[in-house]
Amino acid sequence: MNPPHRPWYQFSLRTMLIVMVLASAGFGYWVHWSRVWIRQRHEALESRLAIPAIEDTVRPWVPGGLWLFGEKGASVIYIPGSKCDVTDEENEAKVRVLFPEAKVIMGPTW
Repeated sequence: MNPPHRPWYQFSLRTMLIVMVLASAGFGYWVHWSRVWIRQRHEALESRLAIPAIEDTVRPWVPGGLWLFGEKGASVIYIPGSKCDVTDEENEAKVRVLFPEAKVIMGPTW
């Protein structure tokens, strides 16, 4: 007795190329979005908008696959008081979006 013949899925070369282009475009968009997020995180740290607090604990997992690009997580972020036109609530909201893995601590206004 012959086992039942299983039909193979068939698709054209054009279909395969379209699927590959769409998959690579999606991956390229994710890479671009991740690099922009990393740049914004570094700009916030360099401008002293957010200051990572040093702790002896293990660094948390970085969201969004940013660890693939070598980005390190922060467990606690300190936000100093606002010295400019931007309110503390706007700074806090921006830092919470950039560092979702961190606990945010607000500092006094100078």
